Amino acid sequence: MSSQAFALGAVWGMVLGLFYFGGLWLTVRRVHKAAHPGRLLLLSFVCRSTAVLFCFLLILRQGPVMFGVMLLFFFLFRFLITGLFGRPERGRMHAN
Repeated sequence: MSSQAFALGAVWGMVLGLFYFGGLWLTVRRVHKAAHPGRLLLLSFVCRSTAVLFCFLLILRQGPVMFGVMLLFFFLFRFLITGLFGRPERGRMHAN
């Protein structure tokens, strides 16, 4: 595998991870203000999943190795986003 294919897979993984998990983070932050929180969560899930699965399909056509690298960076980016934004402060896990 060429270094260009590895780099491209890594970039795609980070972009898709940011889109999917960043979109989830934005949705969760807004859900308590929504008039219909269930609809917001469902619409967000459907939009994010459809877009990411379509991109997964396009990348899989480039080869299984690039897809594997992309998938690895997709989930690594999830842990990065969780570490930066997702951990609640101690004692603030529930709304008052």
